Amino acid sequence: MRSKATPTGRNAVQPRGAARAKRRGRSHIGKRAARSILLPEMVPGGKVVWIVGAGFSKALGGPLLDDLFIPETLGNLRDRFRFDHTLFPLLYNVGMAPHLECLIWVYNYGRRFPYGKMALKGKTPHWPGERLWDDVEEYLVILDAAAQSIPAAAATPALLGPRDDAIARLKPTVEKFLHHTGYEGLASNPKEGLTIRDVIQILSDLARRVMAAQCSAFMLGAQVESEQWQPYADWVRECLDANHTVVSFNYDFAVERVAKDKIAVLTSNTEAVPEGKARLLKLHGSVSWLKMANEERVNPTSSQQYGEWAALSVSDARLMLLGTPGGSKRALTDTVLKGLWVLAEAAIREADAIVFLGYRFPPSDSDARSKILQAILDNRGRPYLALHSVLGPDTQRPDARRLRALLSATVGERQQMPNLLFAQGTPTPRDPSDRYFNLRSHPMWAQDFLSLASRTSIVGSSRAMSQSTSATATSASRSARAARTPSAT
Repeated sequence: MRSKATPTGRNAVQPRGAARAKRRGRSHIGKRAARSILLPEMVPGGKVVWIVGAGFSKALGGPLLDDLFIPETLGNLRDRFRFDHTLFPLLYNVGMAPHLECLIWVYNYGRRFPYGKMALKGKTPHWPGERLWDDVEEYLVILDAAAQSIPAAAATPALLGPRDDAIARLKPTVEKFLHHTGYEGLASNPKEGLTIRDVIQILSDLARRVMAAQCSAFMLGAQVESEQWQPYADWVRECLDANHTVVSFNYDFAVERVAKDKIAVLTSNTEAVPEGKARLLKLHGSVSWLKMANEERVNPTSSQQYGEWAALSVSDARLMLLGTPGGSKRALTDTVLKGLWVLAEAAIREADAIVFLGYRFPPSDSDARSKILQAILDNRGRPYLALHSVLGPDTQRPDARRLRALLSATVGERQQMPNLLFAQGTPTPRDPSDRYFNLRSHPMWAQDFLSLASRTSIVGSSRAMSQSTSATATSASRSARAARTPSAT
């Protein structure tokens, strides 16, 4: 007969329904416990770095990279910007319409029209397309390479090779479009003096404007007080403070809009951060930033002169501060944006938790991958490092598995915590030299994670950790004794 005496000890008190769930072979998790299991605790006052990519803004209407040049792009831009020639004359006006149509058609032709064939001048050509590039990233890299200007003094075959190769991949398809549509004058009009290379240069500049437009269109008329934005507002209210750094690879201004006065948007590593504010580091630039004409720094008057849509309004495309895939992105990150990278790497080296929120290390972004992973490897001063990956419900898709593999291989000599310890909290290492980590891939979208995130779940209390350490040790001891004792029949 069992004793009716009330057992003592933290683990002895079970939540209602736990015994029944155990008899049925299921684990019982209370609502309060579920929150902490999803988002494990850390040291008090811990520093958190949020690394956000396109998946962060997707629920708000932001596009993913693969959606930028689909056939519907023309109609989407027409609907969103309503042919506002006065507001965005360089994006979609009568003169640029053929180039925009060319940009999108050439991309789809080079992928064998994966979304269906596109009509030209009301007729659908019989061409099946060719396999010229695998995705948007490769297309942008080729456009960028073809548009790069090389000084005449450096005109050697070795240096001209990559550019000529890129032009050779684009030229036949561009000419095919121009011939079929009757727009040959775009590339041979003596009055305008344009060559096929000039057209490709225009397409490269236009591609960046289209990216800026597509990545910002969802912000037109955005209501940050609406239900759609609620998870993001909760995240700002519950999480963001001086211990948090947001590292963004997005061009849009969703974070700035929702965070308002709780975040400082930095454009260099020499700016002071107001007390109590989180930091926003936009490592690939912004649609609202422009470069100084004669200096390698952000123009501080960009937003005053053009508002939030500077990249869609400035006439000189060279002043746009958008680090799109290709060699020009490296040039920006090594000059104008270098100070922001210095701050981002330092924040990662000192972080207690790093959250990858809708960011997957795109294959073409080798510089970002190298710098961020090196900063994680150099994070040796903290006893415990929590790594979170949030890329969607399917944690077994290639992108999610690749990110986990990259992070797992980068934590250096840290020891991974057992799942039980990870769920219940982080123990304080007995040996000061011990270093631990946990990597959790969350099967949810960014907005789901933001709905759960809070200071309690991301940055917990030391008391909770000491309790979880004691409870874990007690539980492990009981399990070991049970394993040695034959079960009663």
